[in-house]
Amino acid sequence: MASDVECLRMLKQKAVLWPFTGYDENGDPEFGTAVEIKCRWEQGIRESIKQDGSPIGTSDSVFVDRDILVDSKLWKGALADLPDPIPNGEDKVVVDFIKVPDGKARKYTRTVSLQKI
Repeated sequence: MASDVECLRMLKQKAVLWPFTGYDENGDPEFGTAVEIKCRWEQGIRESIKQDGSPIGTSDSVFVDRDILVDSKLWKGALADLPDPIPNGEDKVVVDFIKVPDGKARKYTRTVSLQKI
């Protein structure tokens, strides 16, 4: 497994993250302010397992530089290039977050799985 430093070196792409902050009184998700993060974005259809054990189709896997909550949103690109509005299907929701420690459990590789909104 790659070290944290090696993982950070491979994060050559950028993404915009809207961190999930909770739900409003109507049950709709709420998000924090958009921030730019470093990442490595891998496109491809995969199947993942939700926390309740049911299967879910995912559209992308993204190596990221920080812990990210499920239900957060990501868009591939730099914050300065963010279109308004974002074209349909280009922003995606985080449906899975995996954090794997190295052999000494001091450094981590973090990956999120995404689904089209």
